[in-house]
Amino acid sequence: MERCLRRKPDSNLCLFVLKRAKGEANQVPKIAEAPPPPKPADSTKAAAKALKKANGIVCLMNEELTIIQPDGKAFDRLPANAKHIFNFRVSPDGKRIAYTAVVQGKFKAYVTDMFSETSLISRVARLAGQDIPEGDPLDGEADFCLWSPDGKKLACNERLLVVDPIVGETATGHWATRHWIVDLKTKEKSELHLPEGHWLQDWSKDGNRFLSVKFDKRSEEKTESHVSLVKKDGTEVRRLSNAKQWAWDARFSPDGKRALYTANECPGRVFVVDLPEGKPKPVSPELNAVIYDACWSPDGKRIAYVWHQQRVNSDQDNLVEFVLSVIDPDGKNPVTLRTEKGREGPPAHVDWR
Repeated sequence: MERCLRRKPDSNLCLFVLKRAKGEANQVPKIAEAPPPPKPADSTKAAAKALKKANGIVCLMNEELTIIQPDGKAFDRLPANAKHIFNFRVSPDGKRIAYTAVVQGKFKAYVTDMFSETSLISRVARLAGQDIPEGDPLDGEADFCLWSPDGKKLACNERLLVVDPIVGETATGHWATRHWIVDLKTKEKSELHLPEGHWLQDWSKDGNRFLSVKFDKRSEEKTESHVSLVKKDGTEVRRLSNAKQWAWDARFSPDGKRALYTANECPGRVFVVDLPEGKPKPVSPELNAVIYDACWSPDGKRIAYVWHQQRVNSDQDNLVEFVLSVIDPDGKNPVTLRTEKGREGPPAHVDWR
């Protein structure tokens, strides 16, 4: 039967349904002294220069983009308009951000300087009642993008829903993906061929491997997602995550010898696996939580992740306590750097420059 591909622009890639654990005690990370509320950025040239050189955690939380020092003692808001950011990655040199945003019902990718102030065009547009994303837009639509190891290209993907023209989309429930690489200087695109159904997650520093995620529908009620290690030419696929996990947000360690991913069954946890033949080991404490994202520190000695506890009563208001935590890859020295109440629903992401 003939099928067609139809774009579903308003789909939220991060939505998932989780069952709450009942009657179980949950171990929580060691809570460090919370930093004070963010102060207005110091406008002096010295402060701006120091901030640009800082080793910090870039966090999207509660529709704000901030850079937080690893010890949690200082953080500052970044000037990018975080209201538009759906997901993001920091460039290898730590100076730019590539992000996707929903604009007029379509996913678009943008590249912007991390520390540049709001452009004149954006300021004028806001005065006129319009609110537009910052940075240079990439041609076409893209659900997700990440940097090449040298920072000169972006790998992007677009999600397409396979639709049966007779019985409709709900009967198939199958997503196809299209991947490509764009040269940021020449704007030239080249197709990237990953195995069918795989979604790009990360690109190794040597440029030869990808991490991907693939969804498998086990039944009408049950869907699983698996993280895999894939060669750049699309061959030698090796699954890294455990069976019956909802695995996502995979990242290579800086030395390429390990990978991390998040798994959002009950309890939600961060896992680390040695490459290429290791078994996943839980890193974060058992949490009755939704874990949004996780990343490595530049030296590979710490992991940052952002999460919030599952709500006990879904009939309450939709405010939750977002938490940014860091931990050693062996599960030791867990510390919470920041907590903030916010509305459940907007995405939360983290990267480390």
